[in-house]
Amino acid sequence: MSTWIIDGNNLLHRDPRLRAILQQSGFDAARRFLESELGRRRGAGHQFHVVYDGGGGSSSGQVKIGVARPGTSADDEILRLARAHGGQQDLKVVTSDRHDIGLRLADLSVQWVSVEAFRKVLWDAGQIPGGGALRAAAQAEEVNEKPRAPRGADVDHWLKEFGEEPSDAPD
Repeated sequence: MSTWIIDGNNLLHRDPRLRAILQQSGFDAARRFLESELGRRRGAGHQFHVVYDGGGGSSSGQVKIGVARPGTSADDEILRLARAHGGQQDLKVVTSDRHDIGLRLADLSVQWVSVEAFRKVLWDAGQIPGGGALRAAAQAEEVNEKPRAPRGADVDHWLKEFGEEPSDAPD
């Protein structure tokens, strides 16, 4: 059984389809669409727990919904859930907050999955797969995530920004 803990706000704002629904019809419509798609696309043996910073919490047989408690954030709730499920065999946390959440999961034997990698698999596959397709999407994203090397004009801009003239730069 795979358990997926998903940062709902990250997914709603970073996925173009969900963001369009969010802008046109509001948070509740985007949330319902996401939860419906997760329920429809999940394969046997997958459990989804979507966590939001605010909004109403609910649950269906296919998707559990959590809302951060007052005074806490979705990140705090995601970490709490991950710790509660810590010994579970196949636990994945979907969030773009690599520094806030992803790195703090290392000691829990939890797989961090970026929202970008997850959304590619969500829309490209008929159901959420276990390992191979998700790893391939994550690797493709990591390749695309690497920034390009700075060009001369970029370097000149930053030198000026920090009070040095390009000609003053050390060799």
